[in-house]
Amino acid sequence: MKLYAQIGISILCGIIAFVLSKQQLEKRYDELELRAARVKVLAPKKDLVPGDVLKRSDLGLLRIYKINMTGHELKPEDLQNVLGQRLAYSVRASKPLTLRDLELSGGIRGGQLANRIEPKMRAVTIAVDAVSSVAGLVRPNDHVDIIGTFRSPDQTSSKLDTVTYTLLQDVTILAVGQAMGGDAGGRRGYSSVTLSLKPDEAELIIFSSQKGRLSLTLRHPHDVYMKDPNSINFTDLTKKLSRLNQARATGDQ
Repeated sequence: MKLYAQIGISILCGIIAFVLSKQQLEKRYDELELRAARVKVLAPKKDLVPGDVLKRSDLGLLRIYKINMTGHELKPEDLQNVLGQRLAYSVRASKPLTLRDLELSGGIRGGQLANRIEPKMRAVTIAVDAVSSVAGLVRPNDHVDIIGTFRSPDQTSSKLDTVTYTLLQDVTILAVGQAMGGDAGGRRGYSSVTLSLKPDEAELIIFSSQKGRLSLTLRHPHDVYMKDPNSINFTDLTKKLSRLNQARATGDQ
C-alpha cells in the first residue's frame, strides 16, 4: 500500500511539474511574440529642425518593435492631425515622430503640456530662483537631480540641524515657467520649472517643497550615472572634506 502511495505522489508531482513547465513555456512564447511584434509609425524622411512646419512630403512610415514604444509615437492614422504642425525639437530622419516633438498648436487631443507627459508619469511644478535653477540656464528636456535642504532635529541633541539630501536623480524638465520645447529659446527670469515624475515621486517632491528648499543640479544629456542616496549635515561635511578633495586631486569619480 505504501508503494502505491509513493507511485501516486510521484505521478502527481510529475503532472504538476508538466503543468508548470507548460505555463512557463507559454509565458516565454508570449514574451517572444511581443518582442517580435512590430507596428507602423510616422517618421521624417529627412532631418528636420525646430520651427519646421510638417508637410506630407516630409513624412513616411517606419516599422518599430511594439515593446520599444513609449506611447507618444505618432501612427499613420494621426497623419492628418500632424500636417501643418510646427516642430519644437530637431528630429532625425527615419526616427519615430512623437507628440513631444511638436509645438501642438491644435488638432491633437490634449494641451501642449499634457501631450508631452509620458504614460504613467505626472507633471509637477516647483518654485525656483536663479540659484536653484542653475543660474536660470535649465531648459525644457534637460535632465537634473533634485536636492533638498531641510531643518531637522540633531540626532545627538535637541537642537535643529541643517540636512541636505539627494531626493531624485535624472529627472526630465518639461517646462520652464510657461515655456515648453522650442519656444523656451534663451529665456531667463522664470520662477518655476515643471518636472516629469512618477506619482510616488510627485508626492515626495510636493511634500519636500513644503518642508525645505529644493535645488536642481544639471546633468549631461547622456549621463546615466546614479549615486547611492545619502544625506549630509555639518558633521558629515567636516568628515568628508578631506576625502572629497583627495578624490578630485586624483581624478577619482
